[in-house]
Amino acid sequence: MARSPQYTPLDVMNNDAFKTLEEEYHAITGALSRKISSLATSIDPNERRALIQEADADIYEATSVLKKMEIEMRHYPYNLKSQCQQQVKIFTNSLDAQKKDLERIKTPATASSGGRGGRGGQKGGYDQQRKMLLEAKHEVDDSEQSLLNTQRTIAQAQEVGNATTITLHAQREQIIRTHGTVRETDDVLVRARRTIMRIARRTVTNKLITAVIIILELAAVGVIVWYRWIR
Repeated sequence: MARSPQYTPLDVMNNDAFKTLEEEYHAITGALSRKISSLATSIDPNERRALIQEADADIYEATSVLKKMEIEMRHYPYNLKSQCQQQVKIFTNSLDAQKKDLERIKTPATASSGGRGGRGGQKGGYDQQRKMLLEAKHEVDDSEQSLLNTQRTIAQAQEVGNATTITLHAQREQIIRTHGTVRETDDVLVRARRTIMRIARRTVTNKLITAVIIILELAAVGVIVWYRWIR
């Protein structure tokens, strides 16, 4: 009986569509991290405005890619679907962290305007803003490093999953071969049993024929003896 096609873990992990979406996500979030780092050190209003627009566009594109990943893995088997959901969850958390970093950098520090020393207050405001931007830059760098570590962990998990899948496939093929050998042995035993039964029937038949012949010979001898005794 023909078997319906099924997805295997190895087929899913090698799915070109999911891999393409994953690479696209990494490219977008990498560019987003660089824009956030540039925003953390930039003080030119026009440059900041352009970087913010580009960063917002990257966030929109990354979110769209994550939605496409969720749609792509709907038809996956349960075990692979669970792994992909964990992966998408990690990507979503990383993107949320980048969103928070971007929102902090979007809000500029308000300069202190108290007192009559307007110029000194302006300088103090710039110093405070620079300090906040540097802190935001450090946070962005930490987030980027965390994202790289997450990507490395995911890659290692994929390698382990692929190796495990290959081992399971090899074991499955071995079990199938063993099952085929057992069936062949069972067929041989059935044929041997039938042959033994035929030999047993022939042996019983031969014994019956021999017994009949002996009986007939004894009867003939008895008749001969009786005939001679009468005479």
